[in-house]
Amino acid sequence: KGQTRKGDLEVNDRQPILFICIEHLSMILDWFNTREVDEFAASIASDLVARFPPSELEQQRRKGPARYRKAHDLVFSKAEDFVRTHKLNLYTKARLGSQFKAALTNAGYAPDFVDSVGYELTAFVARQALKPKNR
Repeated sequence: KGQTRKGDLEVNDRQPILFICIEHLSMILDWFNTREVDEFAASIASDLVARFPPSELEQQRRKGPARYRKAHDLVFSKAEDFVRTHKLNLYTKARLGSQFKAALTNAGYAPDFVDSVGYELTAFVARQALKPKNR
């Protein structure tokens, strides 16, 4: 069943459908692949922690704001490069923000700070992803 004869060649009419289904399944699974996004989120969170530890936020040092700006600029510069070199979909953009926030929370930052920086990063990545790529 499912096979017809065309001249001397047998054609299985189910084979193309199976190939298309496997191809779509692969695309769907790739959509949820977050390995690189998770690694990147952990990397930029550790950069922020190293350059502006949670204790700096609480101590209100005079140089604190300048140190934060430098750390912030580094994180967002790396995020811009990452978005430029990786194709991110809706899920991976959200995952990046979520993983970044989780890493900052685990590092001991205050919840308000984590929410603010996490939201800012997620919005930034979403805006950058809309820009034309110059690879």
